[in-house]
Amino acid sequence: MKMLSQSPNSSKKPKTGSSQSVDSSNALIDIAQHDVDGVLHLFDTSLEGLTETEAQQRLGKSGLNEIAREKAIAWYIQLLKTVTNPLSLLLIVLATISLLTGSPTAASIIFAMVIFGGLLRFSQEFQSNKAAEKLREMVSATAMVSRLSAAPKKEKGITTGKEIAVKLLVPGDVIFLSAGDMIPADVRLIATKDLFLSQSTLTGESLPTEKHPELPDHNEKNPLELVNLCFMGTAVVSGSGTAVVAETGSHTYLASLAKTEWH
Repeated sequence: MKMLSQSPNSSKKPKTGSSQSVDSSNALIDIAQHDVDGVLHLFDTSLEGLTETEAQQRLGKSGLNEIAREKAIAWYIQLLKTVTNPLSLLLIVLATISLLTGSPTAASIIFAMVIFGGLLRFSQEFQSNKAAEKLREMVSATAMVSRLSAAPKKEKGITTGKEIAVKLLVPGDVIFLSAGDMIPADVRLIATKDLFLSQSTLTGESLPTEKHPELPDHNEKNPLELVNLCFMGTAVVSGSGTAVVAETGSHTYLASLAKTEWH
């Protein structure tokens, strides 16, 4: 896999914030300017996709196709936040004033209200977060991918796809897209049929955008405007297509935007 080292996923040192967003954009623009044969050569793959052995090796290098989420807030910090909201602070001030003015009964009642309200809110939020986490674990996103069980055959042609977990996708995988699919990674299209995508999660545009594998204008500097690229987080509205996975996980355009927001 001699050409894989030149792919955008193999930067020598990690970058964060806006610099990573710029690097991701430049890498995707460069990929978009390659024709289909050039893209296949760049990622050392073929129209038939990768073998299972190659996919496993690349998975070890690129990691799982997942975007890192912010760490869950510790329970004691969450509890502190529920007690220190503006209403609770106001009640605590009133209780303190009542105590200082010789009304311990009123102060006790107010303090009890603050404690009971805080514990009730904490319990509800804690349980809802646990339920949401369980639902995320139950949802198993899959993608239709072309994988070979042995070395690629000499004759050309796309093999029948099979479903695998999205998190197992690697750069160089050949995937199939159809109406209703979520784009599982940043991909370079190599074949389409009336393919329209919704990019509202990234651009805010309500109308679908047509995508096709033709080379874009060399002067285009915005990756989202490139007609032969699709991005993680967008969705297929209609049509179908075949694409090569270019970026996965924390290297995707969506991940770079998220890291820019965090910083």
